[in-house]
Amino acid sequence: MARKSECRRLLVAAMDFGTTYSGYGFSFTTEPMKVQTNQAWVAGSRQLISLKTPTCILLNAQKEFHSFGYQAENKYADLAMDGEHTNWYFFKHFKILLHNTEGLKQDTEIEDVLGHRMPAMKIFAWSIKYLKDHLMDTLHNRIPGIVQEDIHFVLTVPAIWDDKAKQYMRDAAVKAGISNDQLSIALEPEAAAIWCQQLELLKTSESGSSSTESLFSPGMRYMVVDLGGGTVDIAVHEIKRDRSLGELYKASGGPWGGTCVDKNFLTFIGNIVGQDVLQECARKHMSDYIELLREFETKKRTIKSGMDTKITITLPIVIKEIFEEKGRDVKKAIAHSGNEGKITWDRDKLRFDGSLGLAFFDGPIQSTIHHVRMLLSDPSLNNISTILLVGGFAECELVRETFNKTFKQKRIIIPEESGFVVLKGATLSGHITRAITTRIARFTYGINCLEHFQPTVHPIGKKVSYHGVYYCEDVFDKYVEIGETLKVGHAVTKTTVPAYSDQDKIFYEMFASTKKSPMFTTDSSCRLLGTFVVPVPEGKTLNDKDIERSMIFGDTEIVFKVKHVNTQKEFRTYFKYD
Repeated sequence: MARKSECRRLLVAAMDFGTTYSGYGFSFTTEPMKVQTNQAWVAGSRQLISLKTPTCILLNAQKEFHSFGYQAENKYADLAMDGEHTNWYFFKHFKILLHNTEGLKQDTEIEDVLGHRMPAMKIFAWSIKYLKDHLMDTLHNRIPGIVQEDIHFVLTVPAIWDDKAKQYMRDAAVKAGISNDQLSIALEPEAAAIWCQQLELLKTSESGSSSTESLFSPGMRYMVVDLGGGTVDIAVHEIKRDRSLGELYKASGGPWGGTCVDKNFLTFIGNIVGQDVLQECARKHMSDYIELLREFETKKRTIKSGMDTKITITLPIVIKEIFEEKGRDVKKAIAHSGNEGKITWDRDKLRFDGSLGLAFFDGPIQSTIHHVRMLLSDPSLNNISTILLVGGFAECELVRETFNKTFKQKRIIIPEESGFVVLKGATLSGHITRAITTRIARFTYGINCLEHFQPTVHPIGKKVSYHGVYYCEDVFDKYVEIGETLKVGHAVTKTTVPAYSDQDKIFYEMFASTKKSPMFTTDSSCRLLGTFVVPVPEGKTLNDKDIERSMIFGDTEIVFKVKHVNTQKEFRTYFKYD
Protein backbone atom coordinates (compact mmCIF):
# COMPACT_ATOMS: atom_id res chain seq x y z
CA MET A 1 0.00 0.00 0.00
CA ALA A 2 1.02 3.66 -0.40
CA ARG A 3 3.42 4.90 2.24
CA LYS A 4 2.43 7.15 5.14
CA SER A 5 3.68 10.70 5.47
CA GLU A 6 7.00 11.24 7.23
CA CYS A 7 6.53 15.01 7.37
CA ARG A 8 6.38 16.50 10.88
CA ARG A 9 4.37 19.53 9.82
CA LEU A 10 0.66 19.76 9.11
CA LEU A 11 0.96 19.67 5.33
CA VAL A 12 3.35 19.80 2.37
CA ALA A 13 3.01 22.43 -0.35
CA ALA A 14 4.92 22.27 -3.62
CA MET A 15 5.51 25.07 -6.07
CA ASP A 16 6.11 24.02 -9.66
CA PHE A 17 7.93 27.08 -10.95
CA GLY A 18 7.99 26.54 -14.70
CA THR A 19 9.42 28.39 -17.68
CA THR A 20 5.97 28.88 -19.22
CA TYR A 21 3.46 28.10 -16.47
CA SER A 22 3.59 27.86 -12.69
CA GLY A 23 1.29 26.52 -10.01
CA TYR A 24 1.16 24.94 -6.60
CA GLY A 25 -0.31 21.90 -4.92
CA PHE A 26 -0.62 20.71 -1.35
CA SER A 27 -1.65 17.72 0.69
CA PHE A 28 -2.01 17.03 4.38
CA THR A 29 0.00 14.47 6.31
CA THR A 30 -3.22 12.56 6.98
CA GLU A 31 -3.82 12.06 3.23
CA PRO A 32 -0.54 12.63 1.35
CA MET A 33 -1.87 11.25 -1.95
CA LYS A 34 -4.82 13.66 -1.99
CA VAL A 35 -2.98 16.53 -3.68
CA GLN A 36 -5.09 19.63 -4.13
CA THR A 37 -4.33 22.41 -6.63
CA ASN A 38 -5.64 25.90 -7.15
CA GLN A 39 -8.66 25.84 -9.46
CA ALA A 40 -9.14 29.56 -9.98
CA TRP A 41 -6.54 30.84 -12.44
CA VAL A 42 -8.56 32.80 -15.02
CA ALA A 43 -7.01 33.86 -18.34
CA GLY A 44 -8.84 37.16 -18.72
CA SER A 45 -10.92 37.92 -21.79
CA ARG A 46 -11.20 34.30 -22.91
CA GLN A 47 -12.35 33.22 -19.44
CA LEU A 48 -10.07 30.21 -19.69
CA ILE A 49 -9.88 28.35 -16.38
CA SER A 50 -6.45 26.80 -15.81
CA LEU A 51 -4.70 24.80 -13.09
CA LYS A 52 -1.55 26.84 -13.73
CA THR A 53 -0.83 30.46 -14.51
CA PRO A 54 1.77 31.97 -16.87
CA THR A 55 5.22 32.52 -15.36
CA CYS A 56 5.31 36.26 -15.90
CA ILE A 57 5.60 39.18 -13.51
CA LEU A 58 4.71 42.88 -13.74
CA LEU A 59 6.39 45.71 -11.83
CA ASN A 60 5.13 49.28 -11.77
CA ALA A 61 7.12 52.34 -12.81
CA GLN A 62 8.60 52.51 -9.30
CA LYS A 63 10.00 48.97 -9.77
CA GLU A 64 7.57 47.56 -7.21
CA PHE A 65 5.74 44.26 -7.56
CA HIS A 66 2.30 44.65 -9.09
CA SER A 67 1.02 41.26 -10.27
CA PHE A 68 1.89 37.79 -11.53
CA GLY A 69 0.49 35.38 -14.10
CA TYR A 70 -2.71 36.11 -16.01
CA GLN A 71 -3.24 39.25 -13.93
CA ALA A 72 0.15 40.55 -15.00
CA GLU A 73 -0.53 39.76 -18.66
CA ASN A 74 -3.94 41.42 -18.62
CA LYS A 75 -2.82 44.53 -16.74
CA TYR A 76 0.16 45.03 -19.03
CA ALA A 77 -2.08 44.58 -22.07
CA ASP A 78 -4.49 47.23 -20.72
CA LEU A 79 -1.61 49.62 -20.10
CA ALA A 80 -0.34 49.02 -23.62
CA MET A 81 -3.75 49.83 -25.13
CA ASP A 82 -3.56 53.26 -23.49
CA GLY A 83 0.12 53.70 -24.32
CA GLU A 84 1.04 53.73 -20.62
CA HIS A 85 3.16 50.58 -20.45
CA THR A 86 6.59 51.89 -21.42
CA ASN A 87 7.66 52.72 -17.85
CA TRP A 88 6.39 49.42 -16.44
CA TYR A 89 8.42 46.21 -16.25
CA PHE A 90 7.08 42.95 -17.71
CA PHE A 91 9.19 39.78 -17.42
CA LYS A 92 8.39 36.30 -18.78
CA HIS A 93 10.21 33.03 -19.52
CA PHE A 94 13.00 34.11 -17.16
CA LYS A 95 13.52 30.69 -15.58
CA ILE A 96 15.60 29.70 -18.60
CA LEU A 97 18.31 32.05 -17.24
CA LEU A 98 19.36 29.27 -14.84
CA HIS A 99 19.91 26.68 -17.59
CA ASN A 100 23.42 28.13 -17.98
CA THR A 101 24.84 29.63 -14.79
CA GLU A 102 28.20 30.75 -16.16
CA GLY A 103 28.79 34.16 -14.61
CA LEU A 104 25.62 34.00 -12.48
CA LYS A 105 25.79 36.23 -9.39
CA GLN A 106 23.45 37.62 -6.77
CA ASP A 107 23.28 40.90 -8.70
CA THR A 108 22.92 39.40 -12.21
CA GLU A 109 20.36 41.39 -14.18
CA ILE A 110 17.79 40.29 -16.76
CA GLU A 111 15.84 42.23 -19.37
CA ASP A 112 12.08 42.52 -19.67
CA VAL A 113 10.16 42.52 -22.97
CA LEU A 114 11.15 46.14 -23.66
CA GLY A 115 14.76 45.85 -22.57
CA HIS A 116 14.33 47.26 -19.04
CA ARG A 117 16.79 45.67 -16.62
CA MET A 118 16.26 44.42 -13.09
CA PRO A 119 18.20 42.10 -10.74
CA ALA A 120 17.12 38.56 -11.57
CA MET A 121 17.08 37.57 -7.89
CA LYS A 122 14.33 40.09 -7.17
CA ILE A 123 12.21 38.77 -10.04
CA PHE A 124 12.59 35.15 -8.90
CA ALA A 125 11.96 36.03 -5.24
CA TRP A 126 8.85 38.12 -5.99
CA SER A 127 7.47 35.31 -8.17
CA ILE A 128 7.95 32.67 -5.48
CA LYS A 129 6.49 35.03 -2.87
CA TYR A 130 3.39 35.53 -5.02
CA LEU A 131 2.82 31.76 -5.28
CA LYS A 132 3.44 31.35 -1.54
CA ASP A 133 1.03 34.17 -0.62
CA HIS A 134 -1.60 32.88 -3.04
CA LEU A 135 -1.28 29.45 -1.44
CA MET A 136 -1.68 30.93 2.05
CA ASP A 137 -4.84 32.80 0.96
CA THR A 138 -6.23 29.56 -0.46
CA LEU A 139 -5.47 27.68 2.76
CA HIS A 140 -6.90 30.44 4.98
CA ASN A 141 -10.20 30.20 3.12
CA ARG A 142 -10.35 26.48 3.90
CA ILE A 143 -8.62 26.24 7.28
CA PRO A 144 -8.84 29.41 9.38
CA GLY A 145 -5.90 29.76 11.74
CA ILE A 146 -3.32 27.94 9.64
CA VAL A 147 0.11 29.60 9.68
CA GLN A 148 3.17 29.32 7.45
CA GLU A 149 5.05 27.35 10.12
CA ASP A 150 2.53 24.51 9.60
CA ILE A 151 3.85 23.93 6.09
CA HIS A 152 6.86 22.22 4.57
CA PHE A 153 7.58 23.76 1.17
CA VAL A 154 8.98 21.98 -1.87
CA LEU A 155 10.34 23.83 -4.89
CA THR A 156 10.82 22.04 -8.21
CA VAL A 157 13.89 22.42 -10.42
CA PRO A 158 15.11 20.55 -13.52
CA ALA A 159 17.46 17.66 -12.72
CA ILE A 160 19.88 18.92 -15.39
CA TRP A 161 20.42 22.18 -13.50
CA ASP A 162 23.77 22.45 -11.78
CA ASP A 163 24.24 23.04 -8.07
CA LYS A 164 24.66 26.76 -8.55
CA ALA A 165 21.21 27.07 -10.14
CA LYS A 166 19.62 25.00 -7.37
CA GLN A 167 21.24 27.20 -4.74
CA TYR A 168 20.01 30.29 -6.60
CA MET A 169 16.42 29.03 -6.36
CA ARG A 170 16.87 28.26 -2.65
CA ASP A 171 18.19 31.77 -2.07
CA ALA A 172 15.24 33.24 -3.97
CA ALA A 173 12.81 31.19 -1.86
CA VAL A 174 14.48 32.39 1.36
CA LYS A 175 14.19 35.99 0.15
CA ALA A 176 10.52 35.22 -0.53
CA GLY A 177 10.04 34.46 3.16
CA ILE A 178 10.53 30.68 3.32
CA SER A 179 13.05 29.54 5.92
CA ASN A 180 15.79 27.08 4.97
CA ASP A 181 14.56 24.46 7.43
CA GLN A 182 11.07 24.55 5.87
CA LEU A 183 12.29 24.08 2.31
CA SER A 184 13.44 21.22 0.16
CA ILE A 185 14.31 21.05 -3.53
CA ALA A 186 12.72 18.39 -5.75
CA LEU A 187 14.13 17.33 -9.11
CA GLU A 188 11.34 17.37 -11.66
CA PRO A 189 11.71 13.95 -13.38
CA GLU A 190 12.25 12.31 -9.99
CA ALA A 191 9.08 13.93 -8.65
CA ALA A 192 7.15 12.55 -11.62
CA ALA A 193 8.49 9.04 -10.99
CA ILE A 194 7.64 9.23 -7.28
CA TRP A 195 4.04 10.17 -8.05
CA CYS A 196 3.56 7.49 -10.69
CA GLN A 197 5.05 4.82 -8.45
CA GLN A 198 2.97 5.70 -5.41
CA LEU A 199 -0.17 6.08 -7.51
CA GLU A 200 0.37 2.63 -8.98
CA LEU A 201 1.03 1.14 -5.54
CA LEU A 202 -2.18 2.71 -4.28
CA LYS A 203 -4.22 1.36 -7.21
CA THR A 204 -2.63 -2.08 -6.88
CA SER A 205 -3.44 -2.13 -3.17
CA GLU A 206 -7.04 -1.12 -3.79
CA SER A 207 -7.58 -3.68 -6.55
CA GLY A 208 -5.69 -6.49 -4.85
CA SER A 209 -3.64 -7.04 -8.01
CA SER A 210 -0.14 -8.51 -7.89
CA SER A 211 0.75 -8.21 -11.58
CA THR A 212 4.40 -8.89 -12.37
CA GLU A 213 4.06 -6.60 -15.43
CA SER A 214 3.87 -3.55 -13.22
CA LEU A 215 6.17 -0.69 -14.24
CA PHE A 216 7.28 -0.25 -10.65
CA SER A 217 8.11 -3.83 -9.71
CA PRO A 218 11.49 -4.30 -7.97
CA GLY A 219 14.26 -4.63 -10.52
CA MET A 220 12.46 -2.64 -13.23
CA ARG A 221 14.51 -0.03 -15.05
CA TYR A 222 12.96 2.86 -16.94
CA MET A 223 13.60 6.32 -18.35
CA VAL A 224 11.68 9.46 -17.35
CA VAL A 225 11.48 12.16 -20.03
CA ASP A 226 10.11 15.36 -18.54
CA LEU A 227 9.08 17.64 -21.42
CA GLY A 228 8.58 21.07 -19.92
CA GLY A 229 8.16 24.54 -21.34
CA GLY A 230 11.83 25.47 -21.36
CA THR A 231 13.80 22.24 -21.03
CA VAL A 232 13.66 18.50 -21.59
CA ASP A 233 14.90 16.77 -18.45
CA ILE A 234 15.80 13.07 -18.50
CA ALA A 235 16.49 10.65 -15.66
CA VAL A 236 16.97 6.87 -15.60
CA HIS A 237 15.89 4.86 -12.56
CA GLU A 238 15.87 1.35 -11.16
CA ILE A 239 13.33 0.10 -8.62
CA LYS A 240 15.11 -1.27 -5.56
CA ARG A 241 13.92 -4.20 -3.47
CA ASP A 242 12.46 -1.82 -0.90
CA ARG A 243 10.73 0.01 -3.80
CA SER A 244 12.90 3.09 -3.42
CA LEU A 245 14.34 4.58 -6.61
CA GLY A 246 17.99 4.51 -7.60
CA GLU A 247 19.43 6.69 -10.34
CA LEU A 248 21.26 4.68 -13.02
CA TYR A 249 22.58 7.48 -15.21
CA LYS A 250 23.38 11.10 -14.55
CA ALA A 251 20.60 13.55 -15.43
CA SER A 252 20.74 14.99 -18.93
CA GLY A 253 18.66 16.92 -21.42
CA GLY A 254 18.58 20.29 -23.12
CA PRO A 255 16.60 23.47 -23.96
CA TRP A 256 14.09 21.75 -26.24
CA GLY A 257 10.84 22.45 -24.41
CA GLY A 258 7.49 23.72 -25.64
CA THR A 259 8.62 27.35 -25.84
CA CYS A 260 10.73 26.36 -28.86
CA VAL A 261 7.46 25.73 -30.73
CA ASP A 262 6.27 29.24 -29.84
CA LYS A 263 9.56 30.73 -31.04
CA ASN A 264 9.28 28.85 -34.33
CA PHE A 265 5.73 30.15 -34.80
CA LEU A 266 6.81 33.75 -34.18
CA THR A 267 9.71 33.31 -36.61
CA PHE A 268 7.23 32.00 -39.19
CA ILE A 269 4.92 35.01 -38.72
CA GLY A 270 7.90 37.38 -38.80
CA ASN A 271 9.13 35.89 -42.07
CA ILE A 272 5.79 36.83 -43.63
CA VAL A 273 4.94 40.22 -42.15
CA GLY A 274 8.52 41.22 -41.35
CA GLN A 275 10.33 40.82 -38.05
CA ASP A 276 10.26 44.60 -37.65
CA VAL A 277 6.46 44.59 -37.90
CA LEU A 278 6.19 41.89 -35.27
CA GLN A 279 8.61 43.72 -32.98
CA GLU A 280 6.69 46.98 -33.36
CA CYS A 281 3.47 45.16 -32.50
CA ALA A 282 5.09 43.77 -29.35
CA ARG A 283 6.55 47.15 -28.43
CA LYS A 284 3.56 49.42 -29.10
CA HIS A 285 0.54 47.10 -29.00
CA MET A 286 1.32 44.58 -26.27
CA SER A 287 -2.33 43.65 -25.69
CA ASP A 288 -2.64 42.50 -29.33
CA TYR A 289 0.69 40.68 -29.12
CA ILE A 290 -0.42 38.79 -26.00
CA GLU A 291 -3.69 37.84 -27.73
CA LEU A 292 -1.68 36.48 -30.68
CA LEU A 293 0.33 34.26 -28.32
CA ARG A 294 -2.82 33.06 -26.56
CA GLU A 295 -4.42 32.36 -29.94
CA PHE A 296 -1.49 30.15 -30.89
CA GLU A 297 -1.43 28.47 -27.46
CA THR A 298 -4.97 27.26 -28.14
CA LYS A 299 -4.42 26.48 -31.81
CA LYS A 300 -1.20 24.49 -31.46
CA ARG A 301 -2.99 21.86 -29.40
CA THR A 302 -5.05 20.96 -32.49
CA ILE A 303 -2.02 20.35 -34.75
CA LYS A 304 -1.66 16.65 -35.49
CA SER A 305 0.53 14.57 -37.76
CA GLY A 306 -0.79 13.86 -41.23
CA MET A 307 -3.36 16.65 -41.01
CA ASP A 308 -4.55 17.65 -44.50
CA THR A 309 -6.52 20.71 -43.42
CA LYS A 310 -5.33 24.28 -43.23
CA ILE A 311 -4.58 26.08 -39.98
CA THR A 312 -6.22 29.45 -39.42
CA ILE A 313 -4.68 32.04 -37.12
CA THR A 314 -6.43 35.31 -36.28
CA LEU A 315 -3.82 38.03 -36.53
CA PRO A 316 -4.27 41.30 -34.66
CA ILE A 317 -5.58 44.00 -37.01
CA VAL A 318 -2.72 46.23 -35.95
CA ILE A 319 -0.23 43.88 -37.65
CA LYS A 320 -1.92 44.49 -41.01
CA GLU A 321 -2.00 48.22 -40.31
CA ILE A 322 1.73 48.42 -39.47
CA PHE A 323 2.49 46.21 -42.47
CA GLU A 324 0.59 48.49 -44.85
CA GLU A 325 2.02 51.68 -43.29
CA LYS A 326 5.43 50.42 -44.36
CA GLY A 327 4.18 50.18 -47.95
CA ARG A 328 4.45 46.42 -48.21
CA ASP A 329 2.44 44.06 -50.40
CA VAL A 330 0.81 40.86 -49.12
CA LYS A 331 1.49 38.76 -52.22
CA LYS A 332 5.14 39.79 -52.35
CA ALA A 333 5.52 39.11 -48.63
CA ILE A 334 4.13 35.59 -48.96
CA ALA A 335 6.32 34.90 -51.99
CA HIS A 336 9.36 36.22 -50.12
CA SER A 337 8.63 33.87 -47.20
CA GLY A 338 9.32 30.90 -49.49
CA ASN A 339 5.88 29.35 -48.94
CA GLU A 340 3.91 30.74 -51.87
CA GLY A 341 0.85 28.62 -52.57
CA LYS A 342 0.75 27.36 -49.00
CA ILE A 343 -0.29 30.61 -47.31
CA THR A 344 -3.19 33.04 -47.70
CA TRP A 345 -3.61 36.29 -45.76
CA ASP A 346 -6.98 38.02 -45.93
CA ARG A 347 -7.66 40.86 -43.49
CA ASP A 348 -7.07 39.37 -40.01
CA LYS A 349 -7.02 35.71 -41.11
CA LEU A 350 -3.76 33.93 -41.88
CA ARG A 351 -4.30 30.44 -43.31
CA PHE A 352 -1.51 28.01 -44.03
CA ASP A 353 -0.99 24.33 -44.82
CA GLY A 354 -0.89 21.93 -41.92
CA SER A 355 2.61 20.84 -42.97
CA LEU A 356 3.90 24.31 -42.08
CA GLY A 357 2.34 24.02 -38.64
CA LEU A 358 3.94 20.63 -38.15
CA ALA A 359 7.33 22.19 -38.90
CA PHE A 360 7.04 24.34 -35.74
CA PHE A 361 7.46 21.15 -33.71
CA ASP A 362 10.24 19.47 -35.71
CA GLY A 363 13.27 21.05 -34.04
CA PRO A 364 12.45 20.46 -30.36
CA ILE A 365 10.95 17.00 -30.93
CA GLN A 366 13.81 15.74 -33.08
CA SER A 367 16.42 17.15 -30.67
CA THR A 368 14.71 15.23 -27.87
CA ILE A 369 14.44 12.03 -29.91
CA HIS A 370 18.11 12.24 -30.90
CA HIS A 371 19.19 12.65 -27.28
CA VAL A 372 17.04 9.75 -26.06
CA ARG A 373 18.45 7.55 -28.84
CA MET A 374 21.97 8.50 -27.80
CA LEU A 375 21.25 7.57 -24.18
CA LEU A 376 19.68 4.24 -25.10
CA SER A 377 22.72 3.36 -27.22
CA ASP A 378 24.84 3.37 -24.07
CA PRO A 379 25.56 -0.29 -23.16
CA SER A 380 24.69 0.37 -19.52
CA LEU A 381 21.13 1.31 -20.55
CA ASN A 382 20.43 -1.43 -23.09
CA ASN A 383 17.93 -3.10 -20.75
CA ILE A 384 15.66 -0.05 -20.45
CA SER A 385 12.31 -1.23 -21.73
CA THR A 386 10.03 1.61 -20.62
CA ILE A 387 9.92 5.34 -21.27
CA LEU A 388 7.72 7.51 -19.05
CA LEU A 389 6.69 10.80 -20.71
CA VAL A 390 5.61 13.61 -18.37
CA GLY A 391 5.38 17.40 -18.39
CA GLY A 392 3.16 19.84 -20.24
CA PHE A 393 4.81 19.25 -23.63
CA ALA A 394 4.15 15.51 -23.23
CA GLU A 395 0.46 16.31 -23.70
CA CYS A 396 1.23 17.26 -27.31
CA GLU A 397 -0.07 14.53 -29.63
CA LEU A 398 2.88 14.99 -32.00
CA VAL A 399 5.30 14.19 -29.19
CA ARG A 400 3.41 11.06 -28.28
CA GLU A 401 3.16 9.85 -31.88
CA THR A 402 6.85 10.45 -32.57
CA PHE A 403 7.96 8.56 -29.46
CA ASN A 404 5.66 5.63 -30.23
CA LYS A 405 6.85 5.49 -33.83
CA THR A 406 10.55 5.88 -33.05
CA PHE A 407 10.82 3.57 -30.06
CA LYS A 408 8.52 0.74 -31.14
CA GLN A 409 10.39 -1.79 -29.00
CA LYS A 410 9.89 0.28 -25.85
CA ARG A 411 6.83 0.64 -23.71
CA ILE A 412 5.78 4.30 -23.82
CA ILE A 413 3.72 5.39 -20.82
CA ILE A 414 2.03 8.79 -20.58
CA PRO A 415 0.16 9.24 -17.27
CA GLU A 416 -3.13 11.10 -17.07
CA GLU A 417 -2.73 14.86 -16.66
CA SER A 418 0.95 14.51 -17.47
CA GLY A 419 1.39 18.25 -17.09
CA PHE A 420 0.62 17.98 -13.37
CA VAL A 421 2.54 14.83 -12.52
CA VAL A 422 5.65 16.80 -11.48
CA LEU A 423 3.64 19.09 -9.22
CA LYS A 424 1.86 16.20 -7.53
CA GLY A 425 5.07 14.21 -7.20
CA ALA A 426 6.91 17.18 -5.72
CA THR A 427 4.17 17.48 -3.11
CA LEU A 428 4.44 13.78 -2.32
CA SER A 429 8.24 13.97 -2.09
CA GLY A 430 7.84 16.21 0.95
CA HIS A 431 6.04 13.35 2.69
CA ILE A 432 8.49 10.61 1.66
CA THR A 433 12.03 11.54 2.65
CA ARG A 434 13.84 8.55 1.14
CA ALA A 435 11.95 7.88 -2.08
CA ILE A 436 15.26 8.25 -3.94
CA THR A 437 18.12 6.36 -2.29
CA THR A 438 20.98 6.69 -4.79
CA ARG A 439 22.04 9.25 -7.38
CA ILE A 440 24.84 9.49 -9.94
CA ALA A 441 27.39 12.30 -9.52
CA ARG A 442 27.11 14.64 -12.51
CA PHE A 443 30.56 16.10 -11.87
CA THR A 444 33.74 15.51 -9.91
CA TYR A 445 33.46 17.76 -6.86
CA GLY A 446 36.25 19.16 -4.78
CA ILE A 447 37.62 22.23 -3.06
CA ASN A 448 40.56 24.53 -3.63
CA CYS A 449 43.27 23.82 -1.06
CA LEU A 450 46.92 24.27 -0.23
CA GLU A 451 49.44 21.42 -0.03
CA HIS A 452 52.98 21.59 1.28
CA PHE A 453 55.08 22.34 -1.76
CA GLN A 454 56.96 19.39 -3.24
CA PRO A 455 59.42 20.41 -5.98
CA THR A 456 59.21 17.00 -7.68
CA VAL A 457 55.41 17.08 -7.81
CA HIS A 458 54.22 20.67 -8.02
CA PRO A 459 54.95 23.28 -10.71
CA ILE A 460 56.99 26.25 -9.56
CA GLY A 461 54.25 28.62 -10.74
CA LYS A 462 51.97 27.32 -7.98
CA LYS A 463 54.46 27.93 -5.18
CA VAL A 464 53.34 30.40 -2.49
CA SER A 465 54.58 31.29 0.99
CA TYR A 466 52.50 31.75 4.17
CA HIS A 467 54.33 32.73 7.37
CA GLY A 468 57.57 31.26 6.07
CA VAL A 469 56.07 27.94 4.93
CA TYR A 470 55.89 27.06 1.23
CA TYR A 471 52.69 25.66 -0.22
CA CYS A 472 51.30 24.67 -3.59
CA GLU A 473 48.11 26.63 -4.29
CA ASP A 474 45.01 25.75 -6.33
CA VAL A 475 45.22 22.03 -5.57
CA PHE A 476 41.97 20.19 -6.41
CA ASP A 477 41.02 18.24 -3.25
CA LYS A 478 38.59 15.66 -4.64
CA TYR A 479 35.51 14.57 -2.70
CA VAL A 480 33.49 12.54 -5.21
CA GLU A 481 34.07 11.50 -8.80
CA ILE A 482 31.90 12.04 -11.86
CA GLY A 483 29.73 8.99 -12.57
CA GLU A 484 30.07 7.68 -9.02
CA THR A 485 26.94 6.14 -7.45
CA LEU A 486 26.18 8.03 -4.24
CA LYS A 487 23.82 7.01 -1.50
CA VAL A 488 21.64 9.81 -0.17
CA GLY A 489 23.53 11.35 2.74
CA HIS A 490 26.92 10.18 1.43
CA ALA A 491 29.46 12.17 3.44
CA VAL A 492 33.15 12.71 2.73
CA THR A 493 34.90 13.97 5.87
CA LYS A 494 38.37 15.47 6.12
CA THR A 495 40.25 17.18 8.94
CA THR A 496 42.08 20.45 8.48
CA VAL A 497 43.77 23.17 10.47
CA PRO A 498 44.22 26.86 9.63
CA ALA A 499 47.35 27.97 7.82
CA TYR A 500 48.34 30.26 10.72
CA SER A 501 47.41 30.56 14.41
CA ASP A 502 45.53 33.89 14.36
CA GLN A 503 43.31 32.94 11.42
CA ASP A 504 39.63 33.31 12.37
CA LYS A 505 37.95 32.11 9.15
CA ILE A 506 38.66 29.66 6.38
CA PHE A 507 37.19 30.17 2.93
CA TYR A 508 36.66 27.01 0.92
CA GLU A 509 36.09 27.37 -2.80
CA MET A 510 33.99 24.56 -4.24
CA PHE A 511 34.66 23.39 -7.79
CA ALA A 512 33.02 21.00 -10.24
CA SER A 513 34.95 19.26 -12.98
CA THR A 514 34.01 17.17 -16.00
CA LYS A 515 37.18 15.09 -15.52
CA LYS A 516 37.62 12.26 -13.03
CA SER A 517 40.81 13.48 -11.38
CA PRO A 518 41.77 17.09 -12.09
CA MET A 519 45.03 18.14 -10.46
CA PHE A 520 44.36 21.85 -10.06
CA THR A 521 41.22 23.93 -9.76
CA THR A 522 42.60 26.15 -12.52
CA ASP A 523 42.39 23.28 -15.04
CA SER A 524 40.12 23.99 -18.02
CA SER A 525 37.71 21.23 -16.94
CA CYS A 526 37.02 22.95 -13.59
CA ARG A 527 34.37 25.51 -12.79
CA LEU A 528 33.90 27.47 -9.57
CA LEU A 529 30.49 26.84 -8.01
CA GLY A 530 30.84 28.99 -4.91
CA THR A 531 32.38 29.30 -1.46
CA PHE A 532 31.87 28.00 2.06
CA VAL A 533 32.94 30.19 4.97
CA VAL A 534 33.96 28.32 8.13
CA PRO A 535 34.72 30.08 11.45
CA VAL A 536 37.90 28.83 13.10
CA PRO A 537 37.49 27.71 16.73
CA GLU A 538 39.37 29.52 19.46
CA GLY A 539 42.62 28.03 20.72
CA LYS A 540 46.21 28.83 21.61
CA THR A 541 47.83 26.47 19.11
CA LEU A 542 47.01 25.24 15.63
CA ASN A 543 46.18 21.82 17.09
CA ASP A 544 43.42 23.47 19.14
CA LYS A 545 41.84 24.62 15.92
CA ASP A 546 41.23 21.26 14.25
CA ILE A 547 38.17 21.27 11.98
CA GLU A 548 36.29 18.33 10.50
CA ARG A 549 34.70 19.34 7.22
CA SER A 550 32.21 17.08 5.52
CA MET A 551 30.67 17.45 2.10
CA ILE A 552 27.31 15.64 2.00
CA PHE A 553 26.23 14.33 -1.40
CA GLY A 554 23.51 12.17 -2.88
CA ASP A 555 20.56 14.44 -2.15
CA THR A 556 19.13 17.08 -4.48
CA GLU A 557 21.58 19.63 -3.04
CA ILE A 558 25.13 19.57 -1.67
CA VAL A 559 25.48 20.48 2.00
CA PHE A 560 28.68 21.45 3.81
CA LYS A 561 28.90 20.21 7.42
CA VAL A 562 31.54 21.50 9.84
CA LYS A 563 32.56 20.27 13.29
CA HIS A 564 35.02 21.99 15.62
CA VAL A 565 36.88 18.96 16.99
CA ASN A 566 37.70 20.30 20.48
CA THR A 567 34.22 21.68 21.24
CA GLN A 568 32.29 19.17 19.11
CA LYS A 569 30.21 22.10 17.87
CA GLU A 570 28.55 21.32 14.53
CA PHE A 571 26.74 23.34 11.90
CA ARG A 572 25.54 22.93 8.32
CA THR A 573 25.62 25.47 5.55
CA TYR A 574 25.03 25.90 1.83
CA PHE A 575 27.56 27.44 -0.51
CA LYS A 576 27.52 31.04 -1.71
CA TYR A 577 28.19 31.73 -5.36
CA ASP A 578 29.60 35.26 -5.22
